[in-house]
Amino acid sequence: MSERDSSRARRKKDSQKSKRIVIWIILAVVAVALAVMKISEVDFTAIKESFSSPSVSSQIQSDSFPNDIGASDGVKLSGVNSKLFVETPSCVNILNPVDAKNEFQLNHGYSNPISDVSSNYIVTYDQGGNKISLLSTSKQIYETRTEQPILCAGVAKNGTVAVATYSKNAKSEIIVYSKSLKEKFICSFTYGYITDIALNSGATKMAVAVVNSENARLNTVIYIINIGSEDMSNKYEIEKTSVLDLKFNSGNVIIIGDNRVSVIKNLKKLEDVLKPDMQTIKDYEFNSSGGCAVAYETYSNASECSIVRISASGNIKRTIKTDYAVKSVSISGNDICALSKDKAFVYSSRGKLKGSSDCSSAADSVCLMSSKIYTHEHTYVQCVRYGSEKQ
Repeated sequence: MSERDSSRARRKKDSQKSKRIVIWIILAVVAVALAVMKISEVDFTAIKESFSSPSVSSQIQSDSFPNDIGASDGVKLSGVNSKLFVETPSCVNILNPVDAKNEFQLNHGYSNPISDVSSNYIVTYDQGGNKISLLSTSKQIYETRTEQPILCAGVAKNGTVAVATYSKNAKSEIIVYSKSLKEKFICSFTYGYITDIALNSGATKMAVAVVNSENARLNTVIYIINIGSEDMSNKYEIEKTSVLDLKFNSGNVIIIGDNRVSVIKNLKKLEDVLKPDMQTIKDYEFNSSGGCAVAYETYSNASECSIVRISASGNIKRTIKTDYAVKSVSISGNDICALSKDKAFVYSSRGKLKGSSDCSSAADSVCLMSSKIYTHEHTYVQCVRYGSEKQ
């Protein structure tokens, strides 16, 4: 891999983990303090000043792809309710995937914007700040301000939002809001700091990843909590892993770590899908049914990769071996798209190569929607149709 490609790969990995950066820096300080000075409480109230209120821009239209989004780093592409969701450091955009028309744009003014998507809803928040917005694919539903700095947030398919913040009386807490911004539930965590939240579709349960330092070592515990109850007895310790993401689906929770994939089956038993220390997760994406595609390498800077399609129940449905390094992966239905150095490959649910398309070597992320492949390169979102692969 060239130095240029290595640099792009690093930026891609940093972008995926951006919603963890603030927390891990803080926890590293906490770990050192606990080990050396035995100090377990830190004042985080002056993390940053709040920013000005966001505003919806005037309608911005583009006739076709490539679409200039004006951002080269920190860009996220994903499909949301048949629309193309594009997140940049300064705004979120909803594009028509056919003609690239910008149907909705929110210039939020957040310092460290992070988004979570579920069905037709998007929650965008300022990690380390105090502002959080709930969006649909056509409008901003609300924006509110939290009393304490935000750690992370999650949104359910019905628009319910759970936001984790620091706490005056504990280490962190979660506030659950309805789609109409009515406060539904608050619970506090004395164990540690919340790094991720997942809600089930009806917003009756949530999975919460909480990190703490014990004996100068960072540990993660996943709590399964009924919204409305403060019972935290249903919990699972995740060792030797930095948890990147949680996905709640029916009676299961899928856990994506930096070196593993696990599932809490029936909310009762923790099982490994990909065991820790056997691989490094390069990229992943969930589909609308709760399954996911995960690309991983078995050694650093490998020239080949493996991609697994995992069902919502946490079972590996298919494994695809590639002879190229994967920069980005996307799943649409059961089809999987993998982005290599200068080409995008599409595989069927059976792992067979359906087609491919040449891409710019500058492309650093990919989104598969129906028969089209969308990539981000330089400051543009590009769209191509993939052709049938000749056998």
